[in-house]
Amino acid sequence: MIYLSRTKKSSSSAYMRILAYFINPLFSRCGFFFIILILCITLSAGAIMFMYGISNAQTTSVVKVDEGEEWHYFRGETEPPPRWSHFGFDDSVWERGASSIGYGRENIRTRLEDMRSRYSKIYARRDFTVNDPSTISRISLAVFCDGPFRAYLNGIEVVRYTISQAPSGHSQTIITQPELMDLSGIIHELLQGKNILAIECNNDDINSLDFSFIPFFEVIEE
Repeated sequence: MIYLSRTKKSSSSAYMRILAYFINPLFSRCGFFFIILILCITLSAGAIMFMYGISNAQTTSVVKVDEGEEWHYFRGETEPPPRWSHFGFDDSVWERGASSIGYGRENIRTRLEDMRSRYSKIYARRDFTVNDPSTISRISLAVFCDGPFRAYLNGIEVVRYTISQAPSGHSQTIITQPELMDLSGIIHELLQGKNILAIECNNDDINSLDFSFIPFFEVIEE
């Protein structure tokens, strides 16, 4: 047996029917445009968040070497051993010191008090790790050096910088920001895992009153 029941109609339900009578035609005419507007706003917000995520990904630094970082270095009183700039070379007997390396200036962290009038160059090495070279999008290098320098990546010369000879005994006391060089063309030379950045830095005058070596290096991931 089925029992049916009917409830008494309230005034509130009547009010809702009247409201629907006027709202439904308006929504049928304008509802489609409201839906399109909401979709556009949603898609625009999604696109902004997506581009923001891409922008953040492009600025991820996997290797960053600034002033004050430690380097293995060799005083240029003699030529360094063969393959000194290559991966696998044993630099355990080389001295260690933080940049700036040099003499005659206040910002020197590793002082070479014997350099003036004895030798005009130093050789420096530093290892860094790249887990996946295929994700690297940019390599940047800047070197403050009082004379010509050469930079090597895993034994391959990637930068050679020369300048004109300064007058004998001249002191270059004004330090300017070194030019940042884009080395992205050598990304294919990166090894998975450990890599070696090696730099030969020369003083433009062996009798100069000062000398500084400060390298800056950065590897950027996509």
